[in-house]
Amino acid sequence: MEPAVAAIQQLLEEVYEVDPGYRAEQFLFSDPQTLERLRPGDPHAPEEQLLLRQEDDGIALALYLSSGLLDRLQQDDPLHRLHEGNLADLCLAIEGVSHFLYLAWNA
Repeated sequence: MEPAVAAIQQLLEEVYEVDPGYRAEQFLFSDPQTLERLRPGDPHAPEEQLLLRQEDDGIALALYLSSGLLDRLQQDDPLHRLHEGNLADLCLAIEGVSHFLYLAWNA
């Protein structure tokens, strides 16, 4: 479980007043080789990416946050002390979790 991801989701659920019934950590992966298999030939190496595939009985959903991003969030937790050095990482994580919440809530 990624504590930063769980905490960000909890805060966003309170702000948005939603409970999608799913936890982002259950859909989270950080392996760049897996991302490459899911997005072959993409020359960009994002630190955050929400992946979505429509299937006959619903959607397949995965949230990629790079291991580097997750490590930085753990080492310098912006939810305990926000500063210029960790703001961008917090914004990336919020973006990914927020997109996850939106899709999970509406799907």
